[in-house]
Amino acid sequence: MSGADSSPSLSDDDVELLYKMGRTITQDVVGIIWETVFLSAYGVFFGVALWTIFRNPKSRFSLSHLLLLLIVVYLYLSSLTLWALNVTYWYKRAHAYFMDYPAMSLADRREQGQTNVEKLGVPMEALFMFNMIVGDSVVIWRVWAIYARMQWVVLLPVLMLLMSFAFTIIDINCLTLSSFSSQSALAGGGGVCDHAELISWAFSFATNGICTVLIGVRAWQHRKTTRALARSSVNRYSSRMSTNRILSLLVESGFIYCLFWLTQYILFVQIDRANPGIYAYELFAGMGDQISGMYPTLIIVIVNLHQTVWDADTDRATSNCKEVRGGGGDVPEARSPRSLRFNMRGSMGGSSSSTLNEVRAEVGREGV
Repeated sequence: MSGADSSPSLSDDDVELLYKMGRTITQDVVGIIWETVFLSAYGVFFGVALWTIFRNPKSRFSLSHLLLLLIVVYLYLSSLTLWALNVTYWYKRAHAYFMDYPAMSLADRREQGQTNVEKLGVPMEALFMFNMIVGDSVVIWRVWAIYARMQWVVLLPVLMLLMSFAFTIIDINCLTLSSFSSQSALAGGGGVCDHAELISWAFSFATNGICTVLIGVRAWQHRKTTRALARSSVNRYSSRMSTNRILSLLVESGFIYCLFWLTQYILFVQIDRANPGIYAYELFAGMGDQISGMYPTLIIVIVNLHQTVWDADTDRATSNCKEVRGGGGDVPEARSPRSLRFNMRGSMGGSSSSTLNEVRAEVGREGV
């Protein structure tokens, strides 16, 4: 008889368990692949964001640009670390299942694999949640600047942000004091702990929704103002990337981000591994780890690019319209688009030009 005939065969239970372990590893690697794709796209935005920050030598070392640089670098490094932890999580569990404990039964290997990765749960959760908080802060900051730093406008978003931060601390504390489960949203520790992450996410979603609506209102006001000024000389020096377009991009990107962020609700739904919906779970989980930092970085890119183009057009218009002298006396030097708005107050009324002034100045102020 051959040696293969004398080797012990797997029981039906072991065959089923081996299949489930392989299925888990396969499904999790799908999430890793998707997250890698989003991280690659994020890397492009990160590079462009750095370029827009360092492009202007005059403000390169200003406090606002240094703060922007710190935020952009933090968000990217945090997302990169989160990706690395997810890869490590998958790798350590796969090794525990199939390589590290050959003398153990399959059931014990499966349990040991989960034990080996539990310690990664808290830092993964903390990175994701704090990325979300910092990203929401950037969005609120942008709304505050667009509304000429009127504090009452951002009162509700700031309140939502504080509530989200409070439940983030509760969530991380609960996970630290209790054993971390594979579904972080279902951590033990009572009713508050069970739903702390969900509540924090809900406040974050509300924050972004409110900010998107506020930017949309400002975009509508500015569009209405520019239509009233359509026949004025202001349009001769309008930027190639107009303020209208910038506000529209902020509204559109905010709406798309809210849709993406809404998909994160699937993370709070228990999905059986045998359900094909698990692949949607893996996709949205991988995406959520990256877009929480990608979106605020995109906002910084949009605003900084607007400032770069606007300032270039302003300098070009000023250099081409120097003081002209004629027989009838001096003709005043043509004003830049930023100063032309003051000429419209007498004919168009103060409120329209004031709105145009505030939005144009604040959208591009220091690239923030």
